[in-house]
Amino acid sequence: MSIRTIGLLLSCCLLGVLPVTARAIEFKSLECSSLPTTQAPHYNVTISCRATISRPGESGWYSAPGWDCPTFCAGAGGVNTPSPDGFSCTSGEERPWSAIGIVNYAATGCWHACAFPEGIAGAVSVGPRCYAPFQKRDNDRTDITVGCFCATGDVQSTLAEVGIHASGSAQVASVGQELFGWSSIQQHVINDKPGRLAYVLGSVPLAGVAAVSFSVNVQGACGSSFAMSGVVNGSGGSSRGSNELHFNFPGCATTCSDGVDNDSDGLVDMKDPGCSSADDVDESGPLSQCENDADDDGDGLIDGNDPDCVATKGTSELGEGASCSNGSQLDNTATLTSLEEIARAQRDAVHALASVIRRSQRNVNIRARAQELRIASTAAKHKLARALHKEFPKVSETCSSCPLTDLSTQIGSFLEQSQNLHSLAEQMAALYTEPVGGAGFSKEVSDVMVSADSLFEQFTRVAAALPRATREC
Repeated sequence: MSIRTIGLLLSCCLLGVLPVTARAIEFKSLECSSLPTTQAPHYNVTISCRATISRPGESGWYSAPGWDCPTFCAGAGGVNTPSPDGFSCTSGEERPWSAIGIVNYAATGCWHACAFPEGIAGAVSVGPRCYAPFQKRDNDRTDITVGCFCATGDVQSTLAEVGIHASGSAQVASVGQELFGWSSIQQHVINDKPGRLAYVLGSVPLAGVAAVSFSVNVQGACGSSFAMSGVVNGSGGSSRGSNELHFNFPGCATTCSDGVDNDSDGLVDMKDPGCSSADDVDESGPLSQCENDADDDGDGLIDGNDPDCVATKGTSELGEGASCSNGSQLDNTATLTSLEEIARAQRDAVHALASVIRRSQRNVNIRARAQELRIASTAAKHKLARALHKEFPKVSETCSSCPLTDLSTQIGSFLEQSQNLHSLAEQMAALYTEPVGGAGFSKEVSDVMVSADSLFEQFTRVAAALPRATREC
């Protein structure tokens, strides 16, 4: 080992300079204010955001008598860079304020008896000597380098390229921007590319922090969402923000939670028996025989014109009318009502699964598909309820002298519609994937599907009790 190498190692160790592994410039954080929580059909709000990046490293003066500074700093695991007052090296004639008290000038002496700092910014090492621009190079003793300014860390990523991106169903437009802590800015623009809200290209000081603050105008319907993330590129590599932000506007008010009497029956939301839950999208319940515009008892009188509606307080057209004298009647009302209640429970199972998807899944497409299935289940339930009330006789006749009417087709249709409700539950459950970390959602999905299977089996058993034919007298 040469004497100069030994001197370098001793100098580095005495001054606490050890090789440092370079770390790339870092995207530290992305933070934004929150969205409103008050339910509304559409939103137009502005939120405030701030993205912060840092360039890690350390820098300082080190005694290095007679050294070429780039070589000295490289041996210490760093690079030779200018000091805050502009000196890469210092000698007896080029003495900056930042080196006084740190570098020992006794080895080579000082010009003007070291009475005060003096020198010209821009001094660089030329071999073992330190010269400033326009300095006379007479190679005397006070020209010899006595100290070097070295930096360690992410010494290459002086130029940082930062981008903030957004995606989702809500419309996003950046409307303002401020910069903090940058050494210089080459470019900063807003919305220069689709999905990119802010873009900054500039210099970041070593061991420094830089930030860009911006406001974002967000417009979207209830239930819409968007995400925001950031990335920074430097000479030492790229860094993506670890905290991608997800924003969700409050869900849309359903028919059963909007504070409106949608079916004009004098009852609102959950006070209306047509609402099974706050998520129900239809307040109207199944129509009674006295409001369905049909002659349910075949006496030629419809709804309010049928005196039986008065006798039954507006619920049924079936009074004490004549029946087959040589036969008997079978009342199917209770069975049909049970089938309707089971269909409602099947619909509610799909709604319950939709709630799990909405709470556990962040993917916009999955959430949108879940909403489609939810709406389809409500429509399917209402279609089945109408069929149960309109397509099947409340009372069937068994008298042998009357013409026979086959009812098996209607019963088969009921079973198909119940199967459709069960299929919607299966499709909804298939959308679910367990979130990172888990949250008990998988068991909730499993429990609902067990209930859905049981409900379809129950519907099939109850439907089997319906008569397969009736006599029309």
